Amino acid sequence: MKRLILIRHSDAESSSFGKEDHKRELTVDGIKKATERAAYLLNKKYLPDLILSSDAVRAVQTAEVFANHLNQKCRIVNIPFLYFEYTTNDFFNLISEIDDCYNTVFIIAHNPTLSVMASRLDDDALLHFNTCDIAIFEIDKLWGSVEVDSCQLIDYVGS
Repeated sequence: MKRLILIRHSDAESSSFGKEDHKRELTVDGIKKATERAAYLLNKKYLPDLILSSDAVRAVQTAEVFANHLNQKCRIVNIPFLYFEYTTNDFFNLISEIDDCYNTVFIIAHNPTLSVMASRLDDDALLHFNTCDIAIFEIDKLWGSVEVDSCQLIDYVGS
């Protein structure tokens, strides 16, 4: 059994500070929220073997908070296209390339595309991700066999 956990980055600085969107950092509240959500995942024993993250600073920082608070020395891989809007095909190609040695994979990215991808994994998962919301999917096949509506949403942590 595989688990795919989709996470929207946590709360970041406002774009009104004049920073380029890609370089916006987590706020103190964003770090706190990510830490609280990591505690929830730890309690449920949803621990990542691999974290795939957008390369935007706020997403990378969210990935680091989760990895640190889950005491996981897992690999964090920055995937630039997760910052932009991407297609269902791009998303499923990314999943199909995950090595089957990884059983639990986190993907940390942005809305609105993350919400769309959740509904593509499980047609019944009509979610709108607020910052640091988490959707946990179970998959009863290998990563390379994941296709549209082939996963089951088993848990959702939202605000």
